[in-house]
Amino acid sequence: TIRMFVRDKGWVNRIREAIQTGLTAEAAVERVQTDNRARMQRMQDVYLRERMHDLDDLSNRLLRILTGAVATASRTDLPANAIVVARNMGPAELLDYDRSKLRGVVLEERGKTSHVAIVARALRIPAVGRAEGLIDLIDPNNEIIIDGATGEVFVRPSQELENAYAEK
Repeated sequence: TIRMFVRDKGWVNRIREAIQTGLTAEAAVERVQTDNRARMQRMQDVYLRERMHDLDDLSNRLLRILTGAVATASRTDLPANAIVVARNMGPAELLDYDRSKLRGVVLEERGKTSHVAIVARALRIPAVGRAEGLIDLIDPNNEIIIDGATGEVFVRPSQELENAYAEK
């Protein structure tokens, strides 16, 4: 889908037109993304609304390139057995993480049909989506167990639960 958007002449032309009105490239990308987001949020089809996150991913990556801020959280030194908890993430960003250390992903805004969830499954990385409000409930060093099969997230699990999942 990202390649489709990158090659979409309409998307590129809308950015170009916004720049021609006097906006900076960064402001043009943000304006086009805001317009696309508003249009896609009105769509009835859940699958198509999920693609909005792919556009966010593409726009955010383009903005990081334009501003020179190419480093993301995925470029930091990931601790061993890490579970990344984020509001949202695009499939390309998931691929940036060190998979030898990444053990799972929990997203507040994404569902099981999102591209990042599909990529995570293909990479055998457990992923749980639609965990609204989780970021506000945890601290960075909290122990977390995620069950990608059931969609459950356990924050600060008991030793019993840890043992049960270790056997599983």
